Amino acid sequence: MTSYKLKTGAAPFEVMDGPLAGRQFNRNGVYVDIPPNEADKFEEIKEERIQKSQGLRNQASKLPGEILESSNLKPLAADLIKSEVTNG
Repeated sequence: MTSYKLKTGAAPFEVMDGPLAGRQFNRNGVYVDIPPNEADKFEEIKEERIQKSQGLRNQASKLPGEILESSNLKPLAADLIKSEVTNG
């Protein structure tokens, strides 16, 4: 499946007619369907770049506790929490 994003310098826009009427296209979006008469405003994205950005989004969506759980910081954090409780 081919994906597209707006080219650098292309202004965000909203489609006014056709099957994509009402759909907005902005610089941060990744799109599968693009308006054929506006195709020159888009560039194709390679599949590996899409997977990488999705992986970064998945990491960013983790709750702080989940990040802590999956990192090497857990023992350090436990020591800090104990210290706060003890020294209260």
